[in-house]
Amino acid sequence: MAQDKLTDKTTPGQHNDGDELPLPASVVALKAVVYLMGIVLVAGFALLVYTLVTRVSQPPVAQLDGAEAAQQVKLAPGETILSMSLDRNLLALQVRRPDGSTVILIHDISRGDTVRQIDVKAE
Repeated sequence: MAQDKLTDKTTPGQHNDGDELPLPASVVALKAVVYLMGIVLVAGFALLVYTLVTRVSQPPVAQLDGAEAAQQVKLAPGETILSMSLDRNLLALQVRRPDGSTVILIHDISRGDTVRQIDVKAE
């Protein structure tokens, strides 16, 4: 019988079910580490793709130096700013005119001009 085990030849990919030995603990640990590294690699790649898509889809925030930061928003005589709000490069100003009406001015900080004027009318 011992002779049969020595001369028993299996082709690659075939297993001799009666002669399989359990894998040593170091091989099992190595397989676990390889699987874990694969998962970390896939998760890292997914994070990279998410970061790229997020950064490309958002407009850049204006980076202003000292000279550009000193901008002026021109108001007509008698107009007063009631409130303001900043969102990335856009500054929204709620302005009361001398006649009592209200207007919202949207000012683009990166371009330095008013891009939209919204008249507020009471009903």
